[in-house]
Amino acid sequence: MCTLVPTYEKSKNHNTNYYRRNKAQRFNVKCCPHCNYETTGPKSALQAHIWSKHTPEKQRPFQCPCHGCERGFSARANLNKHILKKHKIIMPKKIDKDVLIYKIDIQLGTTKCDDNFVCNMETCTYKTKSKGDLKKHLKCKKHKHLEETLKYYKEIPYIVAKDLPITTTTTTITNNNTIVNTRKITFDSLFYDKGRGLINITPITRKEIINECV
Repeated sequence: MCTLVPTYEKSKNHNTNYYRRNKAQRFNVKCCPHCNYETTGPKSALQAHIWSKHTPEKQRPFQCPCHGCERGFSARANLNKHILKKHKIIMPKKIDKDVLIYKIDIQLGTTKCDDNFVCNMETCTYKTKSKGDLKKHLKCKKHKHLEETLKYYKEIPYIVAKDLPITTTTTTITNNNTIVNTRKITFDSLFYDKGRGLINITPITRKEIINECV
């Protein structure tokens, strides 16, 4: 005679209940290889601890995209707090996974205020009556690092979300010296550039693409 074995179905609160039992019974404890830290939570909790306590800032996964700022964080939420407090830019809280493509339009990092064209690149306070003068200003040594970024956005105005992060390498020769510049385009750097007025971003979702094809 055969007996039916009941099948187990995960409930909506499966993970929550699992970690509650694990916290009480400690049947799956993860230990930090560098210190006495222990957690009964998910692997991500241990990884966040290692990034935060045992990883140099330059090697942490969420790097500040501001040129010259070398802060790094173990979580995107902490990076967003830093950018808001230090650089006065509001960043999106999380990545919208429905977005397939980001359409990039260059804005040149300019704002018109009281009949003046104002440079809003990082901490720059330059302003002028002429938009042409402002374009020349954006090519000065102070903003030299922007040239390669603008060049990349001009050449590739559509960025596929799944391709991020993208590492770009350019080579320039000056006075018989070869200079190799490497820049990483990330989700955070995209929206940082948007926040400082360098570009405008139009997200294109899967649904929008399907609707256009129908």
